Amino acid sequence: MDVATNILLPQLHHTDPSELRERAIALSCAFGLSGLPLVRPGELAASDLARAACVRAFLGDPALVLLESPVRFANLMPPLLNALAAARDGGAAVVWFTRSDLVWRDSSVPATVRLRLGERGLVPTTRAA
Repeated sequence: MDVATNILLPQLHHTDPSELRERAIALSCAFGLSGLPLVRPGELAASDLARAACVRAFLGDPALVLLESPVRFANLMPPLLNALAAARDGGAAVVWFTRSDLVWRDSSVPATVRLRLGERGLVPTTRAA
């Protein structure tokens, strides 16, 4: 399947296809893509695949967003923080798994609780709204 189909498919039974495509295009542009990618995943750069994955994660009205190390590309941070804020404002919960100091040490990244996995399991490290 092409990237656009991979992005749209999970939401097609919930939303009008033309409305869904418009929202996906808007999210794609917000994440720095020139539009909804119509090529196969192997034809996109790793940074564009990361952007497309973010579009898929935030498309629709997710109740839960799971992110795993999405900021390997520094220019992805501003649109990601905007999408996170919009999702949280809409009532979504976000779980973000990362080893990146870019995230851990950045006070602009909103977090209700930050946990570090160590020998004793998950341990709270910081509490911030």
